[in-house]
Amino acid sequence: MITARAITAAEAEELDEPVGSIVMVIQRTYSTAERPVETADTIVPVDRYELSYVIPVG
Repeated sequence: MITARAITAAEAEELDEPVGSIVMVIQRTYSTAERPVETADTIVPVDRYELSYVIPVG
């Protein structure tokens, strides 16, 4: 899932961004065939990154 929201004060300090900036939040769960093995929440400033997805239609 990908969402956008205002940066928190702690994130702003860590990412060297002004408070009130917008960040993308990417929530992902990595799985084996049997079960989830890892989750990740990635937070990136919208002015530094561009997301691009390729979704095959079969």
